[in-house]
Amino acid sequence: TLKSPSPSIFDITEERIKRAGAKIKEACTHLDVGFRAFEIIDDETHANDKNLNEANQKDLFAYSNPKKRETQTILIKLLCCEGLELTTPI
Repeated sequence: TLKSPSPSIFDITEERIKRAGAKIKEACTHLDVGFRAFEIIDDETHANDKNLNEANQKDLFAYSNPKKRETQTILIKLLCCEGLELTTPI
């Protein structure tokens, strides 16, 4: 069910994907029909914009601060920067 009385396009799409996944799962119980939604955010560190030789300690520290970023977020970003699929085993 939708969480809002006036749902956004994202909310409607998310619900449709969940329902379609549940229907597919009924027919093929062995399939993984899960999904993950990503949000595009502004990267305030801009550490990716620099060559590793040009990056300073502050740039690199932005990725080592666990309060600011979750490990999974960092891994996903690194996969994208390297041009790898998000389904790549880590």
